[in-house]
Amino acid sequence: MADQDASVVDTAVFESALVTVGVFDAQPDHPHFAELGRIVTHSFVFPRTSVSIIHPGAAPIVADPNAVMFYNQQQPYRRAPISPRGDRCDWFRIREDALVGIIAERDPSVVERPHTPFPFSWGPADADVYLTQRRVVEHLARIEAPDVLFVEETVLEIFRRTFARAHSTLMGAAAPRLGARARRARRELATEARRVLGTSFAEHLTLGALADRLETSPHHLARVFRAETGGTIHAHLNQLRLRASLDRVVEEDADLTAVALDLGYSSHSHFTHAFRRAFGLPPSHLRAHLSRRALAVSKRPTRRARS
Repeated sequence: MADQDASVVDTAVFESALVTVGVFDAQPDHPHFAELGRIVTHSFVFPRTSVSIIHPGAAPIVADPNAVMFYNQQQPYRRAPISPRGDRCDWFRIREDALVGIIAERDPSVVERPHTPFPFSWGPADADVYLTQRRVVEHLARIEAPDVLFVEETVLEIFRRTFARAHSTLMGAAAPRLGARARRARRELATEARRVLGTSFAEHLTLGALADRLETSPHHLARVFRAETGGTIHAHLNQLRLRASLDRVVEEDADLTAVALDLGYSSHSHFTHAFRRAFGLPPSHLRAHLSRRALAVSKRPTRRARS
């Protein structure tokens, strides 16, 4: 951004010849919230809050911590707030030839369209990949002289795994034989469900109550959500809670029982079990490796790798 003010962060925290890593943070009351964050080159983005992304001529997409967003160079878009915390995310760029090479493993036709390599705008992000990319940003926030090889290799692996899952989920299965109106209705229902979950994930939701809010039947909602997202509503809700917990878990004085209850878990043990299952370690162990300073949005100048 050319005219950055104190209420907006759009900063590259690492840059080498191969990859760039950055952070973005904008509050929903910013007068230009909808237009902030111009896409210069191909980027993939991991949201940390829920926000609505609108591409020209397309239906809105809910960008939440369970998703990864893909933007081709110069991609125009607008955003609208969902979370009261606005739009917070970590963004990554890979040099075009390396990016195209990774995509070509799944989609050989990309070599014919290197300037528009992404065939979709978003995909699912599994828990391990989400935590790995947060660890990269933490490493860059904590270390004065980051390990360039670690950052570059990890970012490429994050992208390879992320693109592979998105391609398999969104392009691998045959599309259901539905009319345009039915497909649009299904997509809109799943999008609206994700919008509600993005702001209500800490509530004690039931399928019936969620279906009533969306004016549909529980069975239809569950079936459509799975068909459109590739997962269950419960799994989606649980991942939103767990990924939201990361910022609080690393606070040294945070009461993990309070964190668990605030996020809708029935107990500390319930939260710990879900956390370990998703991330491979209990929250207390993660706290030992990460700091609040590390997970906070960094405003440091760009760190360029030494050649």
